[in-house]
Amino acid sequence: MADQISGILSPFLRARRIKAAKSYINGRTLDYGCGTGVLSEIVREQNYTGVDIDPESIEIARKRYPGQRFFTVDEFLQLAELEIYDTIACLAVIEHMDSPANLLSCFKNMLAKQGKIVLTTPHPSFDRFHAIGASLGLFSRKGREEHKTLFNRQSIIHLAEITGLYVTRYQRFLFGANQLAILVHQ
Repeated sequence: MADQISGILSPFLRARRIKAAKSYINGRTLDYGCGTGVLSEIVREQNYTGVDIDPESIEIARKRYPGQRFFTVDEFLQLAELEIYDTIACLAVIEHMDSPANLLSCFKNMLAKQGKIVLTTPHPSFDRFHAIGASLGLFSRKGREEHKTLFNRQSIIHLAEITGLYVTRYQRFLFGANQLAILVHQ
């Protein structure tokens, strides 16, 4: 399913995530879990790389933003050279990962010395509300079903620490239903 923007409120939620993250995104940017590439609208063309697991989303992104670089995860892993990024955006993705620590470790290896990882993820205190909203079609049902781990502030801090990263900024947004964390090298 392309982009998982299937719930009535999904486009609004994506826009709020981008708004929360926007001021932290600069320089060479990797948008991991880019969906159809909407974040590319706020990054200079030559500085943006979008990656997503869904080939259909990548094809849509390539058509919508032909000047930007988009890759499936498999294509990205086949690139000959590891690139270094000033910003790695991972918006509403980490909660879907089987091994979030492995993902952050990979990101750390691609992160410039003064770079940052920008994460957004739903807060677990709103999980029941999210489940009801997904069942009513307000939020993506498929996205909800694919949640593996929901993180709170402490678990984000712990995840950062075990991967050699440090949380420099943490805030909740959307009435506390979502959270933003900025991670840097320790």
